[in-house]
Amino acid sequence: MLRLFKFSEYMKLERVPLVALIMIEFLAIVLAVMLGFWVTQWRESRINKGIVENARQSLVRELSYNQERMILMYTYYDDFITNVKDSIQTNPNFNVRDKYGYHVAGWRGAMTPLLRSSSYAMIVNSGILKDFDFESADAISQLYNMQAMIERLDDAMMRKAATDEGFTRLQDVYHMFNLYNEIIPLVLGFYQMYAVEYLDDAGFEFLVENPTILQQIEMQMQ
Repeated sequence: MLRLFKFSEYMKLERVPLVALIMIEFLAIVLAVMLGFWVTQWRESRINKGIVENARQSLVRELSYNQERMILMYTYYDDFITNVKDSIQTNPNFNVRDKYGYHVAGWRGAMTPLLRSSSYAMIVNSGILKDFDFESADAISQLYNMQAMIERLDDAMMRKAATDEGFTRLQDVYHMFNLYNEIIPLVLGFYQMYAVEYLDDAGFEFLVENPTILQQIEMQMQ
């Protein structure tokens, strides 16, 4: 035992210089700090991935709702526009300037799509979008920028309803419905292009089956 103690002391004093011992201790501390940083970053990365995945699923729910609304409203607008044209063709005295929406069959009010964008706004404002990969963040931003055209039409319709008692004049309604039906297929085209590609693995499905909408999408996205 005494010999082992003497050998250890001999190694410390004769074979291993004090500077080397200090360096070894320093390197051990550095490695421990680096390992701590790595563990912290690994944990933060896992947390960020979970936050991003939750955000993506929230976007899927929002976009799925919007998709259903656009399909529903396009069908309503298209049927109403067709009925207006039929009324004009079958009745020479039918004048859109002195009629209101309720004078046409199929009228269910001046309904707007009222699309949602609160999840996207939360993701942007909270800074979560920066944790998305660049291509996904860019595609989703483009999609919502395109969708904003419909939201601006909604705002215009709401302002008109609030300030004009005769906002359901057929001439005005017919014009607005036509505008919606020009823009909706374009927006749905962006859903097909970007939401399917970047959010398919989070559960988004492109559900458009209306042949008229599909034809308009194909024409506008060329």
